[in-house]
Amino acid sequence: RTSNLTTLHEMVTTCPSLLEQHAGPLADRLGVLLQDTEENVRSSALALGKQFLSETSSAKLEPFLSVLCVQLSSGLLHIEKGVQRTTLSFLIHLLDHHLASTLTHFSPLMGALCTLLKTSKNKPTILLLSQV
Repeated sequence: RTSNLTTLHEMVTTCPSLLEQHAGPLADRLGVLLQDTEENVRSSALALGKQFLSETSSAKLEPFLSVLCVQLSSGLLHIEKGVQRTTLSFLIHLLDHHLASTLTHFSPLMGALCTLLKTSKNKPTILLLSQV
């Protein structure tokens, strides 16, 4: 999976128009790959996801934000802290590039963020998560 993600990342670097052309499948798969148990898969997915968010217009991303936000809320509630950190890093990048579009689909994420804050035994851990 990591080599496939790396190859895909190289491909879209040379031909960025592929990102918008395949925005739906990319958004769907990224949400799943960000929750992978393997750190290297999540890192590769995060690198591709950041490029995807940077290169894709809000208009092209809008139809897929509901599903992506539900997947991200699942990642924020994941039992593994590494998955939570990766998801939070992606969410921060999403908000940096597509704030207005994301806010219309933010309900599931708010619940997940509140649960993450509420259940965190060590409150400073949340601050560390946000510095990803």
